[in-house]
Amino acid sequence: MDDADLYQYYCKEGLEKYESGNYKDSIYFFTKAIEANADNAIVFAVRGLSYGFLEKHYEAIADFSKALEIDPNYEEGYINRGNVYKNMSDYSSAHSDFTKAIEINPYNSDAYYNRGNLFLSNEDFNNAITDYNKAIDLNPNDSDAYRNRSLAFSYLGKTEESYKDLQKSDTLGNEIAKSILASIDDKLKHKSEEAFSYHEKGAKAYDLGKYDDAINYFGKVIEINSNVAEVYFNRGLAYSKINDYSNAISDFSKAIDINSQYSEAYLNRSSAYILYEKNVTLALTDLQIAVSLGNSEAIKVMELYNQNLNKYTESKSVRFNGLYFTKEKDGHFGYLRFYSNNTVLSVTSNGNVNDLKAWFKKESFGAQGKYEIVNDKIEFIVESTSGRVSYKGTIVSETEIHLNIESFINGYESERTYSFVEFTEKSEEKSNAGTTLKTNKQNIKSNRSSLNVDLFYDLYEYMKNGIFAGAVLGFFSGFIGCFIKLSPKEMPFSMPFTYTFYGILIGAAGGFIFCIIKNSASK
Repeated sequence: MDDADLYQYYCKEGLEKYESGNYKDSIYFFTKAIEANADNAIVFAVRGLSYGFLEKHYEAIADFSKALEIDPNYEEGYINRGNVYKNMSDYSSAHSDFTKAIEINPYNSDAYYNRGNLFLSNEDFNNAITDYNKAIDLNPNDSDAYRNRSLAFSYLGKTEESYKDLQKSDTLGNEIAKSILASIDDKLKHKSEEAFSYHEKGAKAYDLGKYDDAINYFGKVIEINSNVAEVYFNRGLAYSKINDYSNAISDFSKAIDINSQYSEAYLNRSSAYILYEKNVTLALTDLQIAVSLGNSEAIKVMELYNQNLNKYTESKSVRFNGLYFTKEKDGHFGYLRFYSNNTVLSVTSNGNVNDLKAWFKKESFGAQGKYEIVNDKIEFIVESTSGRVSYKGTIVSETEIHLNIESFINGYESERTYSFVEFTEKSEEKSNAGTTLKTNKQNIKSNRSSLNVDLFYDLYEYMKNGIFAGAVLGFFSGFIGCFIKLSPKEMPFSMPFTYTFYGILIGAAGGFIFCIIKNSASK
């Protein structure tokens, strides 16, 4: 037997021993073959595999490295050496070898499969699934890839996907998958019955208003199977009933993660956002999704929202160029004035609108507050040194407001309708001298009588002005007379005081007469 025949004999015997699992003899014959010809990469690779099965890792790595030295594009050599590195927990070197094999041949499904196994060992389940997906795309009949991807799905809590992969691996003849599936089916059957029992108890507790018990039962169902959207939704409803909106939002969100078409979950999460976070934006987004999914209840809610929105945009307002007044039971009048900066002033007087002098200068007035208008509703509280008074009511129109009044001073409550009276800009500029109001005859008649407080108020004003004018004129007349000695018989310096006294008498009489004449003419 020549050297070539001897070399072929050693290779044949080494391969038969390797395939039969006799790795020691396989190593012996391949060593003999290498002694005869050390230029064959595959001979080094198969001897390296035999070393690997005997857990002689360093020898295996040396053989795979020699094979790659002979053939740098030997992709299987990188895969095999990568697996040895993985078994030695040298994950960085293993990852580098698997990636190199993929670079050499992107269509090698084994390279993706083995790198997926490396990711799985490192608990990098998402990357493991990505590589298993690629391996399955390249080799749809790889039962091991389905089985290991099932394991990765299981670690991520994706029970349904994991179960489907085990079934697929089983149909492809994977005995390990078959064994696992048989064990799971027995457990699932028991767990399914247990979960159904808990769910029924939870539903019954919810119907009885025992929401804490319902939450507990639904939680037990989730412990058994965490991939059922309906259970999260039902527990979310129970949380809502006890005003635990934070957990309710969490459960509705989980239900939506599992079933993105769950319109009831969107609708109820929308309500929870309003009640818990006051977040109109998130609530409206969920409501719109529920509407797009055809949820009839969401459609009704959206219609009501749009109606209220339209109503809000058409909110009524008050007028700023005048007063709102009402007649009190004791004969006094209540007056309100509103300003565009949301300030409101309030005063009660026994005079009419014409008598409220200088009152419009709000900086000098004590009874004031801030009003708020929503749609046609208005409310405010005015404060003064005496205390606080609350006003709540409805804007009937720009010229009429209906208010419920509650005093925190004496507990007095009443309902009043306030009517609007406009005043001119000119009258407001002369607020120190009085206010001229545009009103109708009926308003004037309702605020006056033939002999009421207005007559006395006018009498007081005219006599006061007359006395002042008479005193001034009398004093200066006497003072001038003193120097020109119009009356030599009197002491010169007594004349100003004497004339002042006469001036006061004449001014008072003149004011009285003028007031009577004016009031008689106004009737």
